[in-house]
Amino acid sequence: MLVDIVRAAYHEVGVEVEFKCFPWARAMQQTQDGSIDITFPWSRNKEREKLFLYSSTVMLGQHVLFHLKSRSFPELNQKITLEGLSRYKVGGTIGYYYGPMMKQYDEQFGIERAVSDKNNLKKLVRGRIDLFIAEFMVGYYLISQLPDHTSALLTNIPVALTSRTLHLLVGKKGKNPDQVLSLFEKGLKAIRENGTEKKILEENVLPGMALPRVAK
Repeated sequence: MLVDIVRAAYHEVGVEVEFKCFPWARAMQQTQDGSIDITFPWSRNKEREKLFLYSSTVMLGQHVLFHLKSRSFPELNQKITLEGLSRYKVGGTIGYYYGPMMKQYDEQFGIERAVSDKNNLKKLVRGRIDLFIAEFMVGYYLISQLPDHTSALLTNIPVALTSRTLHLLVGKKGKNPDQVLSLFEKGLKAIRENGTEKKILEENVLPGMALPRVAK
């Protein structure tokens, strides 16, 4: 979805983008040294702001809890609390940080860790865990790769555990970084105004998706 949005934004201003997939650290390093023009998606932090130009918000990154449609969690549908989670076995992925509440849950009850998000989805389908934490769009991308009869079993609790803004980064040492960023911003504004972004978002909605809201 994000690739489609970035491609459409640049296409709107007459720029065709070649996309390459790299590990996160390599993508950041190559954008920092100018061998790659842009990298995405990234959240803000002070260290990156010294090295990169940030776009405006492209999308929200939200961690949500996935579960089987055959299960219901009414106590979590309005607000996710430590007490509400305490009765359930929650799966996560080794090395991932899911925010302060899940850190506290992990310390008190233990997140059941697996080596990958894919393995966690398998555990969820098999009933070995009650809930699985993943970034919303990543989770649904992985679900879309499952057989139809399996993907149809899954949905998410409609409240975000964490929410942060996601941005496109341009390395300050790159070629014409200000122009690279300004073209993106111009294109992004255009596709939001002409409905292209909305169409992309609608095309990526999968059966079972519960769009997450941020608990107040």
